[in-house]
Amino acid sequence: MLKKFFRFLNIMSKSDSEEVVFLKKVKIFKTLNNDELLSFSKYFLVRKFEPGEIIFRETYPHVVLYIIRSGEVELFFENDEKVSTIKNLQENKHFGEIGIFKETNRTASARAVKSTVLYGITKTDFIRYARKNSAVGVKLLFNIAECMADIIINSNEKIK
Repeated sequence: MLKKFFRFLNIMSKSDSEEVVFLKKVKIFKTLNNDELLSFSKYFLVRKFEPGEIIFRETYPHVVLYIIRSGEVELFFENDEKVSTIKNLQENKHFGEIGIFKETNRTASARAVKSTVLYGITKTDFIRYARKNSAVGVKLLFNIAECMADIIINSNEKIK
């Protein structure tokens, strides 16, 4: 049902080696070897977004981690018809990590700035993979936690 809702497509439209080369550039995969990347990539689903298309809104359930394969994504808040951009993310960046750890609603909204292709993995598929491949799952969780810690540290520095 979730896959139908998100209109995901099958991922392996390119060669496996191209996928591994791309995924090696994504920070949360920095400690994974080629075989681990390839096995994890089988769990991704792909969705294409047109410019201006909403990926999710702030109040949507937080159940998918996204990786930008191509294009650009704007993360933003909407308050009383005012839009405040948090940041724009480019190829190789990821967002939506909170949903892997906590069942909550999205903390911001996201939309495609230009034609964008996203890889997504649901919390359910992430957990399924981590249970089958515990050593890789531990690497992924530590990498995601490190990225989240960096976001907190950078946010604190901006506030100071």
